[in-house]
Parts: sequence; structure tokens; C-alpha cells
Amino acid sequence: MLDLIERWGYAAIPLGIALGHAGMPIPEDLVFFLAGSLAAQGRLALPLAVFAGVLGVMACDNIAYWASRRFARPWAHKLMASSPAAARVRAAIARHGALAVFTVRFLPGARALAGPLAGLAGVSPAHFFAANGCAAALHVATSVSAGYLLGGRAGPWMLCLGLGGGIACWRLARFLPARAAPRSADAATTVDHPAGSSTTSSAA
Repeated sequence: MLDLIERWGYAAIPLGIALGHAGMPIPEDLVFFLAGSLAAQGRLALPLAVFAGVLGVMACDNIAYWASRRFARPWAHKLMASSPAAARVRAAIARHGALAVFTVRFLPGARALAGPLAGLAGVSPAHFFAANGCAAALHVATSVSAGYLLGGRAGPWMLCLGLGGGIACWRLARFLPARAAPRSADAATTVDHPAGSSTTSSAA
């Protein structure tokens, strides 16, 4: 990603965001941190890097919003059925509307769901655009500025290492509860089995 931003400049920032939304393992925060780091080295202008990031986020989120609002309702229902996190995000957006759209932008792993689930929940275009735009501006400006402040000292590779470690910890934290769930289900099965056997024995 660093080579892509160095080669393509500002155009690589929204491209990286789009690739992340398309399913590739490219976190938005990584793109913003690298852009800020390159701005600290004088290779990019900080305001233009922030502008490119906000433009990319707004474009991807609004495309996802309108696609879900018009065409992707069956897909969104399948997503919620297969992902408890998506169901929780959808419930929060349905209850709190624009406030939830704003908040989800700051949750890694959930922010890409804000657009399609807001469209499914029936959030009005004006409310979605305003909430998502304000959250995107704050999120991008903060992340790029953090990369700018740290990049001059730590260098872009140190930023990649630290951000990669944070993402790995977050993934592990989400993986462990998912692995613990089948055990609890098995425990419930073992508890219910003797009750069933006693019932059959009493009936006999």
C-alpha cells in the first residue's frame, strides 16, 4: 500500500479505501496513517491527503448506501442472518438513526456496514449524508494527522507494524468468543440430555 501511495499519490488513497470495501485486507486506518506519514516527509500535502481520504470514504459509503436501498435487500438480510455483528449494527441504526451512523464510523470492522445497513434500515438520504460526512471528516482528519505526527519520527514501517499488531489483536478478540460459543452449546446439550432420559424413564 505504501508503494501504491508513493507511485499514484492522492489517487491511491480513495483507491485503497475502495479495495478495502470490496473485501481486500486493506484497513482504512492503514491507508490514512501511511498518507499522513508521507505528508510528514513532504511527499504529500496534509490538507489534500485528508481531502482525498474524505472523498474516498464518502464515495464508497454512499455507493453502498444507495445500492442497499435499491437493489441489495436480500443480500443484506443474508448478511444479518450470518453475522451477529451486522444484526447489532442494523438494530442500532434502526433505533438511533443518524447518531448510530456517525458512531459506527469509528468502529473498525463495522464501519463498512454503515452504508448498506443504513439503506436497509430506511435512514433518509439527507440524514445519512450529513452523519456519515461529519464522521468521515473527523475520522480521516484524526487518522491522517496521527500518521503525520508519528510518521516523522517512527517512519512508515513502524506505523505499519503497530497498526498491524492492533488489527491482529482485534481479530483475535473477535475470534475467541466465536470459538467459545460451540463449547457452551455442547454444555447445554449435555445438561439437557439427562433430563430427557429421566423424562422417558418416568414415562416408562
